[in-house]
Amino acid sequence: MRWSAGGIVRAGLAATPQGEGAFEDEAWMKRVIACVPLLRPGEAISHSTALRLHGCPIAGDGLVHLTIPVPNRGRRLSTARGHTWPTEFTRIPLDPLETMPWLPPGGRLPAIPTVEPAQALLQSAGLLPLVELVVAADAIVGQRRSSNGTVWSLSTRDELSSAAADYTGRGARRLRRALDFSRVGAESRMETLLRLLLEAYGLAGYFELQHEVRDGTGFIGRFDLVCVEWRVILEYDGEQHRTSRAQYLRDIRRLDRARDAGWTVIRAHSIDLFDAAARGRLIARLAQKLGRVQAPALVEAALLPS
Repeated sequence: MRWSAGGIVRAGLAATPQGEGAFEDEAWMKRVIACVPLLRPGEAISHSTALRLHGCPIAGDGLVHLTIPVPNRGRRLSTARGHTWPTEFTRIPLDPLETMPWLPPGGRLPAIPTVEPAQALLQSAGLLPLVELVVAADAIVGQRRSSNGTVWSLSTRDELSSAAADYTGRGARRLRRALDFSRVGAESRMETLLRLLLEAYGLAGYFELQHEVRDGTGFIGRFDLVCVEWRVILEYDGEQHRTSRAQYLRDIRRLDRARDAGWTVIRAHSIDLFDAAARGRLIARLAQKLGRVQAPALVEAALLPS
């Protein structure tokens, strides 16, 4: 997506699915808003703070990060941490209203000057672990849909890779590794974490992201992770199934239809990501369905969610 000069765009949290991964935090958002009147000319909200505002469902550090170009000096406020950037940068004014459902009707807030998503990712390379950088990168390159049906993304993998290639600051190597693991197609934090679990055990190469499955009568659905060769569907059972019965019933119908068409359907839950025993059982089951005697030894422990 290209930002229009001087235009106010909607803050990214509003474009991100609610529930798991939305990470809406009223107290944190209030601290962000409180910093806006204190910003100096050329200063902007940055780092992991900006990533969250752009809709990246990362586990943030709870801080508000600010950046200003040199020769100005970064500063430390009681509610924020200041940084400097070696060159001038574009400031994107984000409209905060849709990120805060608790705001009284008719409330007015100033736009939030924020660095571009790609710059925020570079700045966060030294702050975030590998997993969170991959989650952020997946969200930046992922497709988003506006209310009028327009499909767009914050950036492309090529653009992020080009920016990372020129970056020599703190965390540069970790950032480039994160971009190696990033993929277009993940639509939530949990989908990224599930794919990284497969990467850690050498199984990710079997699966395609957001693959469309059909039967003799037509389109069945688009599923999170699909292995066409072995006809295995791996679907994350998310928060929407608890909060929306209609969504739950729709998913049950399409999964049943996929099974009737000869697909093996495996549903993963949050415990399969965060509990070691459950994680092992899921990997063993997947390995067996993919014709593997067992999954290989863990090759990248840094990819496991904590």
